[in-house]
Amino acid sequence: MDFSKLEPLSQAKFAKIAGVSGKTVSDWKSKGYLTFTDDGLVDSAASAKVLHDRGLGKFETVTPPAATVTLAEPTEESDADTESQAANLMMQILDGQVEMELLTYKEAETYKENYLAMNARLKYEHSAGRLVEKAAVEKLFIERWSAERDAWEVWPSLVCGTLAAKFGIDQIQLRVALEDAVEAQLKDRVSRPTVKL
Repeated sequence: MDFSKLEPLSQAKFAKIAGVSGKTVSDWKSKGYLTFTDDGLVDSAASAKVLHDRGLGKFETVTPPAATVTLAEPTEESDADTESQAANLMMQILDGQVEMELLTYKEAETYKENYLAMNARLKYEHSAGRLVEKAAVEKLFIERWSAERDAWEVWPSLVCGTLAAKFGIDQIQLRVALEDAVEAQLKDRVSRPTVKL
């Protein structure tokens, strides 16, 4: 049987082509039956030959698996480019475009490190006051608007006596006029489009 066409694979993918569980592949690794590349991948060609010669695995119908997802080698990129690449890769995983079981150990480690770095940055931005919680902002806005509305609604009662005496006009008429003006102002404020958070 010719195994030379097999490419280096992660342990999970090698388990699939060998027709065994991941635990069995781990046992083979601990017994020294597997050969690994410098990248930490199973050297499928060499390992499959050794296992086949020992009568281990089900290599009678071996077919090379689909190509694995590979990450670009690190280059001199800006932080924004690196974050954008990591975010795009994470979105592909979450959208089901990339199967997690097809990732090599190195790729999974990269995703983990990117996640931890972005999470640490998010916590820092929050503690530095550059990020706020949407619910807290909405609650503060509602409380401020409620207090402002209450203050405006009470204002005509507070000033109408003083203003009526100052200008020599009827206090009740002035109060009604001020209340109408305040109500119109508040309705205008409510009907204006607000910024969505």
